Amino acid sequence: MLVSARDLVLRLPEPDERSIRAGLSGNLCRCTGYVGIVRAVRAVIDQRRKRGIAPVAGGGRQALGPVGFGNATTTVTADFAAKPAAKAKTVDQMSGANAIPDFTPAKVFSDHFTVSYPPGRVFDMLGDVRQVAACLPGASLTGEPTPERVEGAIRVKLGPISADFRGAARLERDLEKLTGRIVGMGSDQRSRSSTQGEIRYHLVPTEEGAATRVELSIGYSLKGMLAQIARDGLVRDLAARLTADFARNLDRHLSGDRLAAATEEPQSLNGVSLLIEVLRKRALKAIRKLRE
Repeated sequence: MLVSARDLVLRLPEPDERSIRAGLSGNLCRCTGYVGIVRAVRAVIDQRRKRGIAPVAGGGRQALGPVGFGNATTTVTADFAAKPAAKAKTVDQMSGANAIPDFTPAKVFSDHFTVSYPPGRVFDMLGDVRQVAACLPGASLTGEPTPERVEGAIRVKLGPISADFRGAARLERDLEKLTGRIVGMGSDQRSRSSTQGEIRYHLVPTEEGAATRVELSIGYSLKGMLAQIARDGLVRDLAARLTADFARNLDRHLSGDRLAAATEEPQSLNGVSLLIEVLRKRALKAIRKLRE
């Protein structure tokens, strides 16, 4: 039913009730609220046309079949045989740091952590892209990094949902101010989700310069299927846990405990274990409030 409704919304030039009913026939029974669903499809088509969104010929399909018992052959429709779809540019086809634009994040939050090493040493380590990626669970490099640009991937698995975001980031650093900025973008083909992210960091000396407080400002925008399940509070909690893991790995690296190289096959970021830990902390926090 949803597939048929989507096809009608994309394809029909006008919200014609007769055409909608014909398109939905065989997909609905009256017990499912037939009249209401027809009305909803009409409303969506009407709103899209009023916003200037033109109908898509063939509902965006480039081929029909195969279906049934597997004996059919693929048939390319005439309209699309003459007009092959233009392929979107991939990260590999983009070159230079300018290919990664600035953006205004949809969500922004702050975090921090402290390591028992001086700011200069921490700043130098954060300039080593390979070691930074090795400290980040699920991350790997997919290309040779430069001081201004890095290409990589991060794998996330949350129960039955897995994503492999591949993209690139622009790197900016200021040694005098002990600050840095990372602006990145990536996409996951499986879930058809895309994201843009920005991390700003500032190193603040503590304990008379013997330790460093790393102050973070994290912003992101997420589109696609994963955006439907990534609630703001949950993302913040998961990011806090991820930051804690990164800080722990960073401390290990600075102490001389070398981590696996980021170019090796990485393990997926286990979202289930992160989620369980987040829920556990939320439950403990709720219990403490009840006892107050």
